[in-house]
Parts: sequence; structure tokens; C-alpha cells
Amino acid sequence: MHSIATVECELDYVNDTNQVMEAIFYFSISADSCFDNFEAIIGTKVFKGIIKEKEEAKEEYIKKKEQGKTVAYAEIDSELKDTIEVINNFDNMKESIINIYFFK
Repeated sequence: MHSIATVECELDYVNDTNQVMEAIFYFSISADSCFDNFEAIIGTKVFKGIIKEKEEAKEEYIKKKEQGKTVAYAEIDSELKDTIEVINNFDNMKESIINIYFFK
């Protein structure tokens, strides 16, 4: 696959509630694109995506969320196949910036 562009998508969101929030973001990509990486910037913390087996990554996300930790998770939607789903939980009054990187 020869890439002709590296694309970065950014989504900013502020949790202005009084509780921890779990947010789910969907990014559409074309079928000829290749999901490369993601990062979540939550408050002052930067979370870099690490490629893992899907089930292992989901289990880790759930475990850390249950422990009350700030955590993020991304996967290509298994049904839609052209959509990246990013889930993160973050404290009240914090900003969440999600960056998705892919080749086209």
C-alpha cells in the first residue's frame, strides 16, 4: 500500500458535568485508509495508543476504568469497518482531545 497522505483528525470535548464521564467518539475513514495510531489528551495527561489484541485491550480498558483510572481505548468498528471508535473516561471539568492518525 502506497500512502499518499497522512491524516490527523482532532476532536475536543469538555466534560462540564459534576461526574466522571465515559465518552464514545466515532471517526469515519474511507475503506482504502489504514488506521495508524491515536492519542487522547485528557486534562494534562497524554495517552498514546499501543496496538494490542482487541480483547486484551478491551479487558484492560474495563479493568482500569473500574479502578477509577483515566483511560482510553480505540478500535475499528467490526461491523462498519470504515469507522474508528474511541472510548475514554475522564473527570469532571476536564477537556478531552482525541487525535486519530491514518494513512490514505
